[in-house]
Amino acid sequence: MTMHRITADGGGLALPRFRARGRGKAVTVSPAKSVLPSVLVVANSTALTHNDKYQIAQLRQTWREEHASVSVFHPDIGITDEQTFTHPAGRLSSIRALCRLIPHCDVVHVISAEDSPLAEGTLLPVLLGRFFGRRVIFDCRSLLAEVNLDSVSPLTHQVLGACHGIVVHSAYQAAVFARCGLKAHVLGQAVRDVSEISPGRIQPRIYVADPLHEYSGLATILKAFSLIKGKYPRAELVMRGTEASRPDIEQNLSGIDRNGIEVLGPSSPGDSAERFAGADIFLNAATDGDTPVSLTEAMAAGIPVVTTPTGGGREIITDGKTGLFTSAERPAQMAQRVCDLIESPELSRQLSEGGRSRAGQFSWTRVQGRWLDFYRR
Repeated sequence: MTMHRITADGGGLALPRFRARGRGKAVTVSPAKSVLPSVLVVANSTALTHNDKYQIAQLRQTWREEHASVSVFHPDIGITDEQTFTHPAGRLSSIRALCRLIPHCDVVHVISAEDSPLAEGTLLPVLLGRFFGRRVIFDCRSLLAEVNLDSVSPLTHQVLGACHGIVVHSAYQAAVFARCGLKAHVLGQAVRDVSEISPGRIQPRIYVADPLHEYSGLATILKAFSLIKGKYPRAELVMRGTEASRPDIEQNLSGIDRNGIEVLGPSSPGDSAERFAGADIFLNAATDGDTPVSLTEAMAAGIPVVTTPTGGGREIITDGKTGLFTSAERPAQMAQRVCDLIESPELSRQLSEGGRSRAGQFSWTRVQGRWLDFYRR
């Protein structure tokens, strides 16, 4: 065994380089040759959100239209021949599978899922990709990149620095990586087409940004909703939770009147129309982290948005034109913003039209060209 030292962007990170032997001679793995690069997409979590799955599906479809090879390594999605892997990344069987797959691709595209820790399951495919001499792209979709990068070890920063490119979906996230000495490229988030949804008359049915996590501002949302209920007794609040967020939801709901509050399970890839068809107002009260893709999806569906200006919120929302800003610490202000929409159909119409127009800039047809260019670099 010899040591292979990564110097390009890797900060001198040293990795062991094993040499496979056949008939007494060392066998070296050379990069695959093709007109367009073949891509292996590696998802880091079995709990992908519907937004993560949509992004993966669009990447596969777009690259196939270019007559290039795309494979996806994920326990739920499997590989292009539809075989599935039942073991999460990190198990020995997954390591073996990655070692079989990576030598047959040109680019390893590692996705950090929206609702999972940034470093969970991502470091191994990055290291294996570099070990086999492939171009490695780290696609950070995690909403809590800032919190994660502050808590992980310096070794994690070095491994991420060994990637040939880090992709984020807002200037806010790019700034977070820059503070850690890591250059990130903003390609923009892609949202599914939900243009077939037509919002009806404004009613007090409020849909909360998903996925919920510890920085979703749930306590403030519930206080604001209590104030809204005092004025509109028939108001409804709809939230989606994952298994991980369920304890936090139950703790916040303990001891309060649950009348009008509905807690649903995580959304699935094809239920955007179902989710937003019954919503009248979209509420995001995040206190930290990046803007959830569900906010942009709601705008694309023509749902008026009330949101805190955290993360990339200011990149997407223009207060009073494409949505309304509210403070994460002031439930009375949040409640008033929602009531403003209920009581002013004209304001709701303006925000609906403005939000739909703004969200159109994040359609896959707008984003796909940037991905194609980034793969070809």
